[in-house]
Amino acid sequence: MRASQAEAMARSRALTVGCSVSRVLYPVYRGEQTMDFSLSAEQREWVEKARALRPLLQANAVKYDREAAFPAENFAELIKQKFHLLQVPKEFGGFNPQVRGSLGMTQFAVAEELARACPTTAWNLLIHFHQVGLVSRMGSEEQKERWLGQIVNDDALMGSLGSEVNPRQFKAENVATKLTFDSLFEPVEGGFRASGEKHFCSMAPAADLLAFWALAPGAKSNGEGLVISIVPRTAAGLSFEDSWSESIGLRGTVSWTAKLDNVFIPWQDVMGEPGDFVQKDPYTYECSHAAHLVGCAQGIVDNIVAFIKARDYLSRDEVLMYNLAEIDSGLQAARSSYTYAVWLWDQERFDEAMLASYRALHTSKKVALNAADKAFEICGARALFTFHPFERFWREVKASMLHTRDTQLMGQLATGILTDGRQFSKTKYGQKLDRPVTWRDLGFNREEKLSAIA
Repeated sequence: MRASQAEAMARSRALTVGCSVSRVLYPVYRGEQTMDFSLSAEQREWVEKARALRPLLQANAVKYDREAAFPAENFAELIKQKFHLLQVPKEFGGFNPQVRGSLGMTQFAVAEELARACPTTAWNLLIHFHQVGLVSRMGSEEQKERWLGQIVNDDALMGSLGSEVNPRQFKAENVATKLTFDSLFEPVEGGFRASGEKHFCSMAPAADLLAFWALAPGAKSNGEGLVISIVPRTAAGLSFEDSWSESIGLRGTVSWTAKLDNVFIPWQDVMGEPGDFVQKDPYTYECSHAAHLVGCAQGIVDNIVAFIKARDYLSRDEVLMYNLAEIDSGLQAARSSYTYAVWLWDQERFDEAMLASYRALHTSKKVALNAADKAFEICGARALFTFHPFERFWREVKASMLHTRDTQLMGQLATGILTDGRQFSKTKYGQKLDRPVTWRDLGFNREEKLSAIA
């Protein structure tokens, strides 16, 4: 290695990793591998398109929050400009260059930009992205052509039927540190019958296709039997109940309760083998939550700056300016942290990426909550009035950061630290098995079932 190159690498190691959604501040090296956090021309174009939507989203934010209604007008514009295709792989008519359907920096940068104006709209789009990713990674070729085709050709949106924790139960039974699924998934002729309740079903009442999570008959754990099927919102026996309007934040995510009463799920709508989500799909969701919170924090800073510029005297208060600078400094750290985690996912360093995502989410929670709190101190009593956005942003941040309990994530991160970073990326959902379970192991001949249907 030439001396000049070695010196450059040594200097770069001493620098703190930093980036924004629009530029790279420092090239960073890890051994012989260069991290480049700059966005491509195509990625910058998507971010600018998202930024141009800010006036529309800001104008609608109060209405959708007050009515706890899905931001239909916002999504009509997102669909018109093809944002809903960002997660669909290019080979199926979308814009995602990653054939495996993992979320790349484009999706996170766009979500962050949207969250600056309307956290609810950004959250809904991220929910859609994740379900599309599941189909892209776990679906058969026929399933991908069918469901991704609906998104591309019919502007379909996707939601999730996952959580079984009932928000109205003060003494809940399903409170394990790992997600558990007790919905009935009973084998019948041609497929399965699903019955039960799902809660916190973000996007589901407004979506067209829903990812339903259940445990395969005969399986005893998520690792050996977690199954994800795609259910149309119009399926017989599927209904929704508004259990979300009383929440304080992200009200327009319409995270209602879904009730399934003998919903028929044919074999052709069941993705992969039992446990595939745990054993074969390495991706987790924490980077999305981090990007969302960073966007919220940036939106708070935007509004603080506008508030101060209209009241020059505030900028002469050194304590208030310290608070503003502290928020902005934390924002850089949080953005850099989640961007680094995204880079690790792109490099397919999955276990490292999972731990980095936990760190990024933890940092983003702290930064966003600090921004939401300090906004009131900086702007004073006027910030208490709801015609300013500070109270709404505080509620949105609270709702976002409570999605996953921080102590749970930090416990898993600590375990990863103590094992030198060697921790299975899907530990939150289940354990890695030496030999994954198949449908045949559980007594089902999937190929025969599908052939009979065909």
